Order: sequence, then C-alpha cells, then structure tokens
Amino acid sequence: MLAAHLDINQLEVLIGGSLGGQQALEWAASNTIAINQLIVVGTNAVHSPGALLLMKVSV
Repeated sequence: MLAAHLDINQLEVLIGGSLGGQQALEWAASNTIAINQLIVVGTNAVHSPGALLLMKVSV
C-alpha cells in the first residue's frame, strides 16, 4: 500500500464512494494502518446474489 511505502502510520479520515468505498472498507478491515474516521457513501461490504448475477451477465 502507498501509505506503508510513504511510512504513514495513521489517517485522520478515509473517505470513499461506490467502488472507492469498498476499497476503504478493505483498508479499514486489514488493520495495516490506523484510521480515525471512516466515511463510505453508496457502497456495500458484500454483494447480493442479484448484484453478482447482474455483473456476470453484463461482462
């Protein structure tokens, strides 16, 4: 992760929307960096079966 390369140990706020929100959740769950506030907008932690089906047929 870029933060590790730059020797950043803590983030005050991590904000992500949609796919960026999923990435923010992943970073927060990985516990590799301290995140004081996490803000995610229009995202989810797990895809529903219907969303997975829609992704398969649209690719």
